[in-house]
Amino acid sequence: MAGMDNPYEIGPSLFMNPDLNRPGPIVGVILAAGGSKRLGHPKQLIEIGGVPLIVRTVEAALGVVAIDQVIVVLGANADRIRPLLEPLEVTLIETSAWPDGLSQSIRTAVNTIEARLPGTGAALFTLCDQPHLDSAALTEITAAGSASTSSVVAAKYDNHPGAPCLIDRRHFDFLKKLEGDEGARSLFQKISPEDLTLVDLPQLSLDLDTPADLERWHRDQPDDD
Repeated sequence: MAGMDNPYEIGPSLFMNPDLNRPGPIVGVILAAGGSKRLGHPKQLIEIGGVPLIVRTVEAALGVVAIDQVIVVLGANADRIRPLLEPLEVTLIETSAWPDGLSQSIRTAVNTIEARLPGTGAALFTLCDQPHLDSAALTEITAAGSASTSSVVAAKYDNHPGAPCLIDRRHFDFLKKLEGDEGARSLFQKISPEDLTLVDLPQLSLDLDTPADLERWHRDQPDDD
C-alpha cells in the first residue's frame, strides 16, 4: 500500500493552480464510506465482470497518468472492503462520521491531503457506484484541467455537472464547510460559469444507488449466450 509520506515530483501533466502560479500534483480521492442504505447491501462490493465495484473504481484511478496518488475514504463495511484494496497502491483512510453524510468523507479527504500532502494542486473526487467509470473517463477530466484555466472540471451527464470532478486546492476550505449529504454540487453553483469546465460523459449517468438501478444495469447487459 502506498504511504502518505512519499514526496511528490512535479510533472508537466499536472493540473495548473493559477493561485500558486505553478503546477501541483493531482490526488485521486475515491469516496467509498457510505452505508448503501437505499440499496440494502454494500454497493462497493457489487461485482461487475467478477470484480468488485470498489476495485474497478480504484483501478480506474490508478490508470490515470496525471494522478500521483490515490486515497480511498472508507467508513461503513470497512472491514470487508479494506482487504480487497490492501494489495493495491493506494492509501486507505477511514471516517467514523460516515453516517453524517458525504460531506464527512470529503472533509476527511481534504484534511488528510492538507496535513500530509501540502503541495497538492488539486483533487479528483470520484464516487464508487458508477459501473461505466474507467480510466479513459477520468483522463478526459484531467486533460480538460490541463487545457483550461478553470478551477473546477466536472463530468456532465443528465444536463448537469457531477462526479467525477477535479477541484483546485483554492476550494478546499469551502469543501471543509460542507454538511450532511452535500457534495460538490454547491460548489458548482457558487463559482462563476467561466470557472467551471464540463466534460460530456453521458455514460456516467447510471449509478447503482437502489435495487431498481441494479436491476436496470443487469437488464442492459449483453446476453452471454
